[in-house]
Amino acid sequence: MEMLTQSEAEALIRMLKESLVDAINFPEKGKKERFKVRGTTPRDLFDIQLFRGSIAANKVYYSAIVTLNKQSILELHVGDTLKHRNPDGTVINGSHWHIYKQGYGREYAVPAENVTSSDFEANTMRFFREFNIVKPPNVAFQQELSIE
Repeated sequence: MEMLTQSEAEALIRMLKESLVDAINFPEKGKKERFKVRGTTPRDLFDIQLFRGSIAANKVYYSAIVTLNKQSILELHVGDTLKHRNPDGTVINGSHWHIYKQGYGREYAVPAENVTSSDFEANTMRFFREFNIVKPPNVAFQQELSIE
């Protein structure tokens, strides 16, 4: 896999994007939803994945992956009990962002401020904004999300 330079990854994250689908369903417990977004050129395609935990259903992972080389460049991991150890030994507790870092890919994480695991809709929209999806799909959130 060809690694991105830091400036390439940052440009891809900043690029304005639009969804290639009109609507998706928020994933059920233990399931994943996927859709594609397109950047400013036909070559700039990205796979967006939303995964919801099966045991701890309030754990949700959002990923933006460059379709061409399968490189993850932005992720949001949501969950109050999550722990991530960075390559330098620092530990991030709770929800966190993985932002591409040259030489490390998605191995480094930083805390996600103002992210609560029960606010699925706000977290989804936050991820779409952070990845600059200016025309995101409509997301259908199941009724059971609001009663857990």
